[in-house]
Amino acid sequence: MSTAQIRLTTVTLDMGDAIELSEMLDYLADWLRTAGDDVRADLARFALDHTAPGYLPRELTRFSRLLVFGHDGTTDDHEQGQEAERW
Repeated sequence: MSTAQIRLTTVTLDMGDAIELSEMLDYLADWLRTAGDDVRADLARFALDHTAPGYLPRELTRFSRLLVFGHDGTTDDHEQGQEAERW
């Protein structure tokens, strides 16, 4: 069995750029949360996964927080489960 080596690199973003990217991610997450059934069905079909409509907005929000605050702000798996149930 071979062992894979992973090389991590650091990417630095200007805070203004990080905030702008975060705002775009929040916009997309909000749009997906309020999108109609046809959009959610298309997303599930495109992703080949029926959980994508709930998963994607949550991940966009998590990454948005990570960009600006340096952490994703998630503290409770139960809260994440409730978000997915809304879909």
